[in-house]
Amino acid sequence: MNTQHLPPRIPLAWRIWLGLGAWAGVGTLGLSALRQSNGLGWLVWAALGLALGGVMWRSEVLGAGRSPRRFGGRLWRFRRGPARWFLVLAIAGGLGGALYEPTNWDTQWYRIPRVLHWLAEQRWHFIASVEGRLNYVAPGLEWLWTPLVAWTGSDRCLFLPNLAGFLLLPGAAWAVFRELGVPARTAWWAMWLLPTAWIYCFQAGSAANDAISTPYLLLAVVLALRAQRFGDLRSLLWSIVAAGLFSNVKQSNLPLGLLWFVPALLSVRLLLRRPVLAVSVALIATAVSFVPVTLMNLAHTGHWMGWSRAEQIWIPQNHLVALAANSVFAVLQTLAPPVLPGADAWNGALRGLATGGLAPYVVGFEDFGNLPRSISETWAGLGLPFAALWLWGWWRARRARPPGCPTDRPVVVWTRRLIWPLLLLLLSQTGTVQLARYLAPYYPFLLVPFLLAPGWGGILRRPGWRWGATAVSLSAVLTVLVSRQRPLLPPLVVTEWLAERGQGAVFWQRWATKQATQQRVHRRFDPLLPQLKFERLIGLAAVSPGETALWQPYAFGPGARQVQHVRSGSDLAVLRAKGLRFVVQDDLGAMVKGARDGLDWARQNGGKVVALVGLTEAEILARRESPRPPSLDDIARNRPGPDGKPPVDVVYLIEWDRP
Repeated sequence: MNTQHLPPRIPLAWRIWLGLGAWAGVGTLGLSALRQSNGLGWLVWAALGLALGGVMWRSEVLGAGRSPRRFGGRLWRFRRGPARWFLVLAIAGGLGGALYEPTNWDTQWYRIPRVLHWLAEQRWHFIASVEGRLNYVAPGLEWLWTPLVAWTGSDRCLFLPNLAGFLLLPGAAWAVFRELGVPARTAWWAMWLLPTAWIYCFQAGSAANDAISTPYLLLAVVLALRAQRFGDLRSLLWSIVAAGLFSNVKQSNLPLGLLWFVPALLSVRLLLRRPVLAVSVALIATAVSFVPVTLMNLAHTGHWMGWSRAEQIWIPQNHLVALAANSVFAVLQTLAPPVLPGADAWNGALRGLATGGLAPYVVGFEDFGNLPRSISETWAGLGLPFAALWLWGWWRARRARPPGCPTDRPVVVWTRRLIWPLLLLLLSQTGTVQLARYLAPYYPFLLVPFLLAPGWGGILRRPGWRWGATAVSLSAVLTVLVSRQRPLLPPLVVTEWLAERGQGAVFWQRWATKQATQQRVHRRFDPLLPQLKFERLIGLAAVSPGETALWQPYAFGPGARQVQHVRSGSDLAVLRAKGLRFVVQDDLGAMVKGARDGLDWARQNGGKVVALVGLTEAEILARRESPRPPSLDDIARNRPGPDGKPPVDVVYLIEWDRP
């Protein structure tokens, strides 16, 4: 068979990745309708998925007249330095994810808890809680987690989707770069160095949901471009599935869907070849997209994104100021070095501006221009080493004499140009403080104009470039090994052992304490667990990370422990009638409900505080009488008071007599 004009084969890894996402999304909706979202239900669904996957493999590979490739034939790719550094980063990410529980703040706050609530009721549903993010944020990544938690009863394997996405990143980036006109040699270097950007290598072993958006978007765009170029229906259908999955990771990514929509729209006539198949794929893509969560948000909140009136204050009111300010903040975070000694002074100066003369113009910013003392997975962008190398290379390459300019297809030109207005749209509409991580899916497309400079061929052959690429890769490996979330050099267990036996080894004691603080930032409720050991129903009125500790050990079904959210006195009355004895509360949750603090909330509802974490009862009463007790906004933002110290959000265990 003449394969000269056939489109490039869709790699099996891409199809498995997209197929797993579709399998998890459709399975969540189907099993939820039957109230069978449990270990057995997911096991049956996995068997059906494997059977369907085998049929699709025969149809797409053998049916197309192509013999499958052997895996061993691709090992040659890892004989060169950049590819080997990528393998080291992948191994480090896998080790970090396997050794450490998820520590990402948002993951512990509402992403894992929402999965536990779904499995407790054996269905995806709207959770009654004052924490709206349990419901309204896109659940695509959590749908992948649901069978993992149901089968393992643990959250220690939730890094696997991110690790899989990281492994796909070089191949997907290569394909996109080539489709957008980047020369082969330049695209080869870019594909292997892109994973060394901190946002990707930091989150390779993480349970965060920023970097995982990138491979979904890359696959959606490249398959749509191939469908338009070759008239390939299979590529178009897979691109539709990839676009649906991408839209359901983060709603803030939705504008980037235009990068896929433009080439896909030009190929829509291909769907007429197999209308039944096209409709079936469109229904699957809709089911796994942002559409289900949008419909749920509209039904329960009346807003398509589900935001409450309080949460909508994070939309900047002055979009021109937001565009200008975020442009500066995005550059600072994206190009930041690993340690920022002047972060406190910078943050203090901007806090003074935001509460002073700029106050009317910065309404809607979470924390105006804050920077961290050191970069972590939630603050990471491209990273200074990566950005410096490519900026240097681009500056030298652009000075070369350009060759004859190739004639690109209009759709390619528009795809390259469209990323800039989409970036400006994001910068003008967001008030989030951790802006760099939101740009994760933007970075590969923003890199393309730099890669199109005419002189890259000469730059890439120079020894200086190779040494620079090695230095960037080595810096990425070192920052991953000593990262705050998942340190591997040395691991936390080693530093704790050294600190215990150091007999004055101050360095190891400080290192172990700092690492332990990062690892256990969400373990605020742990001191309360001994008193809750035999409780099967626990009330949660607090508004802070830590709910996962109350569920452990994870078990689902009759007689298993359940954590129920307490929004008001009526909720409390219903739960007490069911046998509720203990409620976990904090100051932030009490203030949201109109009380001065947790002590006041307990008194209003007839309970008695039996345990405190953070302050004593005498200190809480003294704090009430201070000239400026912490406000709701102070605690929510962890804003320092007049003494320069952040307010203490006290945790309370409140008990009632059994009804």
